[in-house]
Amino acid sequence: GLWLWVGFPVILLTGSMLWQNVPWQLAAIHSGDWLIKLLLIPVGLALWPKRTRTRSV
Repeated sequence: GLWLWVGFPVILLTGSMLWQNVPWQLAAIHSGDWLIKLLLIPVGLALWPKRTRTRSV
């Protein structure tokens, strides 16, 4: 999740700060939001209950 965060949102938000004059505080909020999402989604998927298959005979 950390490498995806560096690769996508941080690069996009850096560009928006440089070229669209987005305040760094707002970019930091959005960047932190992306980081939390990218770290929590894999945790949620790992903890998701696995379905057991039942065989019909």
